[in-house]
Amino acid sequence: MHVQARDRDYVEGARVELPRRLWLGLSSIDWLIIALGAALLLANVFAARPLLSANDRSRWATVWALVERGTFQIDDIDQVSTWSTIDKVQHEGHLYSSKPPLLSVMVAGVYAVLRATADMDLFHQTEDTSHLCLLVINWLPTVVGFVTFARLLRELSHDATTRALILTSLCCGTLVTSYATTLNNHSPAAVCLVFALRPLWMLATHHEPRRSDYAFAGFWAAAAACFELPAALLGVICFVLAVRRSPQLTLRWLIPAALIPLSAYFITNGLATGSWKPFYASYGTEKYLFVRNGVPSYWMQPRGLDRNLDSPLVYFMHCTIGHHGILSLTPFFLLTILTWCRRKLWKQTLQEPLAWISLGLTVAVLGFYLTRTENYNYGGNTFGLRWILWLSPLWLAAAVPALQVAVRRRMWLTVCLLLMMGSVYSSQLAARNPWSESWLFRRMTDAGWIDYSDSPPQFAFDRALQTWFVELPESARMEFVAPSVDPNAPLDVERLIVTAPKREKVGERTVQSVTFETKSHKSSRSLTVRLDVGRFYAGDKVDRCLVDFRAEPTMSRGDVLTFLRGVPLDRSYSPGAIRYLKIGDRTDAYRTQRAASQVRWKSPTWGGEISLRCDLWISEETPLGVIQFEHSQTSPAGEELSRRRYRFVPPTSEQ
Repeated sequence: MHVQARDRDYVEGARVELPRRLWLGLSSIDWLIIALGAALLLANVFAARPLLSANDRSRWATVWALVERGTFQIDDIDQVSTWSTIDKVQHEGHLYSSKPPLLSVMVAGVYAVLRATADMDLFHQTEDTSHLCLLVINWLPTVVGFVTFARLLRELSHDATTRALILTSLCCGTLVTSYATTLNNHSPAAVCLVFALRPLWMLATHHEPRRSDYAFAGFWAAAAACFELPAALLGVICFVLAVRRSPQLTLRWLIPAALIPLSAYFITNGLATGSWKPFYASYGTEKYLFVRNGVPSYWMQPRGLDRNLDSPLVYFMHCTIGHHGILSLTPFFLLTILTWCRRKLWKQTLQEPLAWISLGLTVAVLGFYLTRTENYNYGGNTFGLRWILWLSPLWLAAAVPALQVAVRRRMWLTVCLLLMMGSVYSSQLAARNPWSESWLFRRMTDAGWIDYSDSPPQFAFDRALQTWFVELPESARMEFVAPSVDPNAPLDVERLIVTAPKREKVGERTVQSVTFETKSHKSSRSLTVRLDVGRFYAGDKVDRCLVDFRAEPTMSRGDVLTFLRGVPLDRSYSPGAIRYLKIGDRTDAYRTQRAASQVRWKSPTWGGEISLRCDLWISEETPLGVIQFEHSQTSPAGEELSRRRYRFVPPTSEQ
């Protein structure tokens, strides 16, 4: 390959001079940028909360199961609400993470050492333990990647400003470092690509590659593919380039080195699944679409972005310049586009191989995901396109030719700095929680340009709900139990027993009597109401449904109405989402729908209006149509004043 004389002379001269004037081939500016990036990443890792999304919970659940249970099955830990994940499959009656297990096995090794040496507990000390694991798995390799990339830059460019801007973008301005604050496969894949870049570049240029270049190219390209399936194309490119240079060295060094991570991938996958195929290859099958203990898997009824609402054209737009856009969230990559569009910038230079490879891989990976129309969800509710961020280091390397030209003029240098600042802004915002909507997604939603929200929930019945109970049963009995939630008060379990005899006719009206008995160790109260069945099922206000009542002498009609409504004022209940509730000894969970009514009420005790709220869990399997309800009070400042939850006691459960 022909190389411009200036670039060739620079590289050859640098090899002689670097050891005499630079430490490890890097200048003080390089080390300053690397130190800044390392410090920011370290702070973000320790600031990030663990178990932020179903994605990382899926892997952490496997880590816990491997060390604490010696199995890939996550049945036990998935029962804990804060650890439960939608990224799971059911295989041979057990739950497993849908993620390839290699990364989880690696993290489990780190956790096992912490468990044995420092008595760290991932379940009870989740935050501290996960941070230390991420320090080893993400932070340390990423910082080494900074150094490796900086050394490559000194061979790609003779311009110090260009190198400084590119290195700063890698350390602080891509989503690679943002995702490194959580347990995921994307940032490790990007780090593997960084380690593969220099040997790949050596194989593709006029240099005489060493045996170690063949080995490193094979190992790191294969490792990247183990973390990110489309990165297998990188491995193919490395293999083709290596065979062109030396079939013998490819056979002796590249292939054996590549087999190391590939063997680890398939062995761990076989141990977890019993097959060479990862679980996510079964997407859309019964492994994903299952009902367990009465609860259907999330993928039987996906919500939000996972509903795949966009056309291919709209999807491509949002992948590039939209709410998950590569260019809209990290605009510094516009320089990469400029390089691709101006071939004369990199033709017959040292950067030409990386420009071609970056362009080819980008088109192939984007094309691959555009063909997967059943998965048009942008990687879920995430900050940017997580499944393509592993290409970020290669895009930055490809941006060198355009940036070298731009920095020669002050105006264009200013534009480049602004582009970099925009990328840094997105990167640091995402570092707080990369499993959240991007700032651009929220702006577009607020402006009404996009709407991925689910349809507003509706009740299964066609009427307004005015009371905390949904049905007026006939010849029925129910019991609810509500333990005290005040930690400073003695345990006081309150029981609410509801009985309803047969209905009676009063003139032309059908009337249902219902008795509510409240019992605790302190007191016992009773209230009997007679309700007009026709008005009740017509959704009339409670005052119009109430025929008469019999209660304690101190209980007025207003108190009775408040009790029946759940709140002091007439306020219909608003329907909420479907939820599944486990109660008693029953194996299957109850399918429920949430509902709530909330009012503002002036309280003389608090000297202002407080918020009174009643939440319901509606179920068709109970006589009153409600399996659980909860009363709560909140002060004007948002402080919770009281909360009490009443839960249905199944007749067959132990009292």
